[in-house]
Amino acid sequence: MTVNSNKISALAVEKLQRERRAANIPQRTIANELGVSRQTVNQKFQAGDMKLTEFIIMAFAVGVCPHEILAEAEALAEGGE
Repeated sequence: MTVNSNKISALAVEKLQRERRAANIPQRTIANELGVSRQTVNQKFQAGDMKLTEFIIMAFAVGVCPHEILAEAEALAEGGE
């Protein structure tokens, strides 16, 4: 089986964005945690790609486990639910 890391990454970032919205956490809060502007956070979500360290910091700021988001994204990329 071929793992499509770009697809997994994009799905994980999309899931993290949904979790952020569901938790009603503003991008400004995430930006403060990362030490960047809100616009930079928005760009990272829009691009669907970011550094692993950024993803982990964002996940903890949102209150979710990064490995659970990645596992779900991997399952979706493989065609599972």
